[in-house]
Amino acid sequence: MSVVLPPEIFDAILDWVPAPEWDREAWDPKTAGVDILVCAMVCRAWLPRARHLAFSSIKYRCSYDKNASQDPLATILAHPLCTFRDHVRDFRLIGHGANHCCRPSWSCVPLMRNITRLRLENEWFRGHAGVDCLMASPFGGNINTLELDHCQVSLLGQLLPLISRCRCLRNLVLRQLLLIDWYDEHLETRAPFDFAVPAGLEELVISYNIFMDALSTLLRWFSPSSAGDTRIHRLDLRTMCSKTAPASAHLIHLAGPSLSSLAIGFSNSSGSSDAADAFCAATDFSTLMNLEVIGFSICAINRSYADRHLQAKYVPPVLRLLRSEEIRIVRLYLDIEVPEDLLVLNFEAIATSLSQDNYRNLEQVESLLDERLGSRLKRTVQIVCLPSN
Repeated sequence: MSVVLPPEIFDAILDWVPAPEWDREAWDPKTAGVDILVCAMVCRAWLPRARHLAFSSIKYRCSYDKNASQDPLATILAHPLCTFRDHVRDFRLIGHGANHCCRPSWSCVPLMRNITRLRLENEWFRGHAGVDCLMASPFGGNINTLELDHCQVSLLGQLLPLISRCRCLRNLVLRQLLLIDWYDEHLETRAPFDFAVPAGLEELVISYNIFMDALSTLLRWFSPSSAGDTRIHRLDLRTMCSKTAPASAHLIHLAGPSLSSLAIGFSNSSGSSDAADAFCAATDFSTLMNLEVIGFSICAINRSYADRHLQAKYVPPVLRLLRSEEIRIVRLYLDIEVPEDLLVLNFEAIATSLSQDNYRNLEQVESLLDERLGSRLKRTVQIVCLPSN
């Protein structure tokens, strides 16, 4: 007697089959997880689930041809017989950096209307025409995660509508952002007020290597009108400089009531602690009463600094300023190259700060080491925590 299994059982089995990582320039069928493609050809009943798994995540490299008028993937997606277009949930578009605009490839994004996660890497947004192509209808309707990694934006007025159009946005990552803002004479008066920050934004990560005036404007754009008028519960600002420190402190204060996780760090000028000093002078932690996780980024890789301790001296004062009684985890992000750089940390001052009454619920202090040091530090340094008598 034959037994017919419910289709949900086959779907659960197919979910464990490796899916291919589509890469335009480096796809190898021998290593790209062809198993799910084979499953798609077993029978018609398996095809819908297998197709969804195979194309739910796509990594696509833009063409390097500057004169290209059409993108191959965009042509396929626009075809009426395209069968995988609506299955894409995670789309990662990789460009070629400065002076190379991948406008034809951006037209792929609006064609995949069910995308929930969009990642743009090494893209150069030049002029409004390219961004308008990227944001063609129905862009942004389902996107809840937007990541821009090492992207260059020539106008801040391009970035704000891109974020604002993602009305369901929950997670926003702007990593190593470069804002080339000198093309826009009306930046300060026009850009921040024409577009609204997505109301449901919960996670915000902003980092940059080079300061530009537009960064302060961007931070003010994310700042709510009053404390508590935001849902942001995770905020990561690990590359603050002296000019952005006041705007960063203002954002932290206004977002304080909803924040449960905060990570901060500074890019000080040579031989000084100007960024950390500006932040500590402007900050007001009185609203951070629900904070559970606090992280500090500590960079001591510049061998020319005789006073490398300045990179870490802000940690104990900030710990003393915090008043939240919910803090459970303190994280130290150590961006160092040699074990000796651990000496920049004043562990005695940190321990004294953590002895305050509001840290009674503290569960752990984590040290997250940079990969460049890797296993070498683990072999040469051992940290032992002993209970006090």
